[in-house]
Amino acid sequence: MRTGLTIAHVAAYLTALALSAAGGSFRIPKDEPVAYVEIPDGWQTRQEEEFAEAATPDGTFHLMLLAPEGRKVGESIGEAVRYIRRNGNITIKPGSMKRETSDFKGRQMVMNTWDGYESGRPMVLRAYVVPVAERQSFLVIVWGSPTGQEKYAKALTGVLNSVAPAEHDSEGAEAGAR
Repeated sequence: MRTGLTIAHVAAYLTALALSAAGGSFRIPKDEPVAYVEIPDGWQTRQEEEFAEAATPDGTFHLMLLAPEGRKVGESIGEAVRYIRRNGNITIKPGSMKRETSDFKGRQMVMNTWDGYESGRPMVLRAYVVPVAERQSFLVIVWGSPTGQEKYAKALTGVLNSVAPAEHDSEGAEAGAR
């Protein structure tokens, strides 16, 4: 049973502040994947049971990948944003949320954006609600400085384009995916 981001996840994050493995293919969640995602080589990554995180080599851009619990997309975004705020020195500007939609692989993708500060410096946080199947979404949450967001825009496009629905086979995993 999936329970979302829990205290155990926060504890794991705090004990492993330094992200470990390099980029590659990830299945999210690990045991019963909803989607497969490609993270660029050279990025530091860490995967938990329910989500994965990645950071660019220079640390100016981060992302979190997770599947919402059922149709609770808004609640899952809220949990992810709270998790990110708790584990970083991040402040979100009240009233700064903007919502946009765009066509993504023939379906509507939603992007929620917030302005804020990380350790007193400007940052942007975005939550992409990526459609992976008729009734299933996947979340790509990104945050970092405006410069980092600009520098890694092409890499983010690659990550978003790599999101693919998981086919549940007897192994529960695609060859090569973590």
